[in-house]
Amino acid sequence: MALLEYTLADSPVRKNLLADYFGPLSYKIEGTPGEVHPALQLPSRNPAQTAWLVVRAPDARPIASVEIDGKPWNGFDADKEWVRLLRKSGETIIVVHFY
Repeated sequence: MALLEYTLADSPVRKNLLADYFGPLSYKIEGTPGEVHPALQLPSRNPAQTAWLVVRAPDARPIASVEIDGKPWNGFDADKEWVRLLRKSGETIIVVHFY
């Protein structure tokens, strides 16, 4: 499953219960200088085996580190600008730090 590629500029984005092949998807994305804060609720009706979030900094800085639900997460590829997501029910809170 591929989530939306989105470059966060100045305002938060929120989408609830978007229709997807795998089931309803909800997300909220906020940003601060040097960070992006996505919160996702992945579909559970027909869950994908793997889900990735593509994250790009507006000034092309690479991903330095990622946290998922408050814990360091090494499941990301800075060159490809993606974060491998956990398969779990409920909301996943992500923080992406850029260099």
